[in-house]
Amino acid sequence: MVTSPFSNPPCKSTFTSVYLNKPLTWASAEITDKSNEARAFSLFPICLNTGVIIASFLGGTFANTRGSSIAHALPIFETFPFLLPMLLASIFPLLSGSLAYFYLEETLPPPKEITENSDETPPVTSVKALFTKEISLIIFSFGVISLLGMALQALIPLFLFTPLDKGGMGFDAERIGYVISQKSLSVLFIQVLAFPWLQKRLGTVPLYKLCSVLWLPSFAVLPLANLAQRHGQTVLAWSGIYGFMLISGFAGLGFGESSWPIFSTCIISFA
Repeated sequence: MVTSPFSNPPCKSTFTSVYLNKPLTWASAEITDKSNEARAFSLFPICLNTGVIIASFLGGTFANTRGSSIAHALPIFETFPFLLPMLLASIFPLLSGSLAYFYLEETLPPPKEITENSDETPPVTSVKALFTKEISLIIFSFGVISLLGMALQALIPLFLFTPLDKGGMGFDAERIGYVISQKSLSVLFIQVLAFPWLQKRLGTVPLYKLCSVLWLPSFAVLPLANLAQRHGQTVLAWSGIYGFMLISGFAGLGFGESSWPIFSTCIISFA
């Protein structure tokens, strides 16, 4: 029997989180311009990687509560040993969503009312006219970069967990959490210190092209780290891992770089 991937609860959760994240992107495109877009671009990866650091701590500390004192006090955590970190993680979107619902004010002016005697007519923009050659190329490029970025994110835990003789690093859960947290921390520093300066100095498109080239060495350095670890070169292997963090951190700048022209152009066209 063939089942849809969206029948899996984690797939539903991932799809929902991605779907609900996009209105924030659109809203940010409306309130930024060339004078402050570099700072705004860097906010999303900063928030994302801060969440990864917190999530790594929550997952490593509270996962698998079976047999713990919490499970003895609350039997539900004995039945569902991974429920506790999920509940703790759900507090953040619940709190932010509640604050946004009750306290976030509308920034757009109210739409103009068009009466029967008015000469004004609402602008009409067809979907076909929206997808110009330039926009289609940007969407295709964003799709490729998204594939590479998500593939790399899925590959890292598998590579670190896989035994050394099978091409991985053979790390335990604690060391894997440490590497993922360190990677997120390195991205934070790159976004805060390097991205605004590079975006203003090089421009959006040249920086995007430069970041796109870095995806190849990001993938290539991982087998080299495994090769060094197989030959007992632990320092060289960890140097490869930290080099991967640095290269992939700069390559990841292009992921946020390419999404903004798509959404901002679409919004402006429909405005």
